Amino acid sequence: MKIHKTIATAAAMGALALGLAIPATGTANASDRHTLIVRMENMHLVDDESNWDGPFESPKDYVVGNYGPEVRVARLSHSNPSSQVVFGHCVGDEVRGMLVINLQLQGDDQVAVNHILTLYEGESCSTTDRDGRTFGKQYTLPAGSVSTRQWFSARNTDEGGLDSATADYTIRHLGVGPKVLRRA
Repeated sequence: MKIHKTIATAAAMGALALGLAIPATGTANASDRHTLIVRMENMHLVDDESNWDGPFESPKDYVVGNYGPEVRVARLSHSNPSSQVVFGHCVGDEVRGMLVINLQLQGDDQVAVNHILTLYEGESCSTTDRDGRTFGKQYTLPAGSVSTRQWFSARNTDEGGLDSATADYTIRHLGVGPKVLRRA
C-alpha cells in the first residue's frame, strides 16, 4: 500500500512539474505560425469615358472589369507579426484598383485587420495618380474564425465621373500548428 501511495505521489509531482515546464495552451510562442487564408471574392472596376469628346473615342462610354476570386496565404508569428496582402487589377488600360489588407498578430493571438482600397486613374495601368481611396474599419479576428464578408468601394473623388473600384474579401484565421490546419 505504501509503495502505491509513493508511486501515485511521485506521478502527481511529476505531472505538476511537467505542467509548469510546458507553456499553457493559448500562450504566445515566438515561433508559433498563424496561417491566414485571404480570399478576394471580387474586384469590380469601371473606366468611365463618357466625359471624353476626342476624335478617337470608342463607341462605348465605359469599360468594366471583374476579377476574382483570388486567394493569398499569409503566415504570422510573434517574431514576424505583420504581413501585407495585395490584390491589384487594371481595366481600360488606365483605371487601376489596389486592395491592400494589413494583418498584425496581437499578443493574445488575434489578428488585427485593416484594409485600404485605392483607385488610380491615368494614362496607363502603371499610373500613380491616385483619384480615390477608402479606408476600412479595423477589426480583429480570433484563431479558428472566418471574417464576415468585407465590401467597400472607392470612387473618383479627384476628377469626378464614374471611375470606380469595388472589392470584397473574407479571411479565414486557421490558427497555430498542424492540429488546426488538419481541421480546415
